[in-house]
Parts: sequence; structure tokens; C-alpha cells
Amino acid sequence: MSTLKELNERLTIVENNLFVPGHFRGAEAECKSILNHREAQGDQDLKSCTVCLCIQAMFEQKKSAEEIDKFVMDQYDSMVKAPYDVFNVWFQHKIYLGDLKSASEQGIEYLAHHKRRLEQNKYDHLIYHLVFRCLTRPGEARRALKFIKRNTFLSPDRKKQFTKQLHKILKRSSSKNKLDQESPASPLGSDIQPPSTKPEEDKETKAVIRPDDEMHDEDSSTWNRLVKKLSRILKRLKEVAPLVFLLVFVTILLALVKNMVSTIRLARLKAEARKFFSLFFALDPMSGS
Repeated sequence: MSTLKELNERLTIVENNLFVPGHFRGAEAECKSILNHREAQGDQDLKSCTVCLCIQAMFEQKKSAEEIDKFVMDQYDSMVKAPYDVFNVWFQHKIYLGDLKSASEQGIEYLAHHKRRLEQNKYDHLIYHLVFRCLTRPGEARRALKFIKRNTFLSPDRKKQFTKQLHKILKRSSSKNKLDQESPASPLGSDIQPPSTKPEEDKETKAVIRPDDEMHDEDSSTWNRLVKKLSRILKRLKEVAPLVFLLVFVTILLALVKNMVSTIRLARLKAEARKFFSLFFALDPMSGS
């Protein structure tokens, strides 16, 4: 019959001579052999170390989650009864495999049962992984935030840190959803306009406005909005009926000249006329495209 000291020495040999070099099958077999001893079952430290090493050996062999779960359940009857070190290894294994539903359910249950017994740093550690690695599906950030706010066992510093981070996540999520709603491809004439891609044109327009024209800034703003709106309409018309576009373009230009000549000085009118003619030739009304 092996003594407790001999079993501890044997586990050290298994770790150093089998697990570390990569002989995972042999490490698993030796761990299970150690756990068959009554002395190992009676010493919680030895048992938890052996179970943790065996879980890792099974994981490295790509054993199924069901097989690993069964092994842990055989040792402790339920995950809640497992010591922290064993549960943490199993918990990380679940997260790595992407079984977040099982990990979050078991994590919440484990914390509920052990919140008064766990050391603060261990409790905070599990909360971190539960919140930021398990509750990652859309809509779960709010659930996680509510969970953190109601939690009275989390350390104050961690609670503040986690709450701040969750607010950032919710803000980014809200901004992303807003962009997703506003940015679908829209037809010509849409009110959502991209930033100007022709800064040179803006500079030229500003160059013809002298300092003493500042009193007309409001008129200029209105005029620019009108030009942009007309540009969108004319581009659309150019695509469907080029000849009609030409006629409408000239008619609008003449009407604008007639209505604006009394309020815009000649230099300003010339600048705007140049802008219209630049637009006209840039659009190439007789082209087929």
C-alpha cells in the first residue's frame, strides 16, 4: 500500500516525466491510477492536483467534453462540489472549447454556492471570466452589467473596473447598431451624404469671397445647400434622360440668375456661375453613362 508521501512523489514524476514531455496518454493513465488509491481520495490537495493534471492530459489528447465532464463528475458527483482549482481548470477548458452556455450556467451556480468561502482574488477571477468570456453573445452585456451591479461579493475596485468596461462595450455596441441601421446602400438623392471628396473645389469657391462678404455667410450656406441638392437631382436626371437633363439644367441656371441678381454682387454671381458650369461639364450631360 502506497503512502501519501509516495503518491505525492509519484504525481511529481508523472508531471515531469510524462506530461511535460508530451506523453499525455501515459500521464492520464497514471493520474487515474493514483486516484484509485484510498489515500489519494482522502487527501483533498493531492486529489485536486491529480484531477487537474488529468483534465489537462485529456484535453491535450482532444478527448471529448462529455468524457472530461464524466471524469470530473465521477470524482466529485457535481461541479459545485469540486474545489476551486479543479473547477477553474474545467471552466477554462469549457471556455476554450466555446461551450459558453455550459460554462456560464455552471459558473453562476458555482459562485452562488461558494461566494462566502472563496478567497477574494479567486472570486474576482471567476467573475472576470464569467462576464467577459462567457456572456459575450449579443444582448448579454446588459445582463452582465446588471449582474455586476447587484453583486455584493465582488471587490469594490474590481466592481468599478468591470462596470466601466461593460459601459464601454455597451456604448460600442450601440454605436455599431446605429451605424448598421443608417449605412445601408441608398439610391441617389439620399439625405446621408459622405464627406466631400473635392476639397480643391471648396477652396476655389472660398477664394472668390472677399473679407467684406462675411455678411453674406448665411446666404452662402443656404446657397451651398441648394447647390448640393440640385447636384443630386441633376445627376439622377442625367442617368435617366440626358436631353431632359440638359434642358432642365439651363432652365434652372437662368431662373437662379434672374432671382439672385438683386441680392448677389456681380463678383459673387460670376463665382457661382463658374461653379455651375464646372458641374455641368464634369457631369458630361451627353455621355451615355
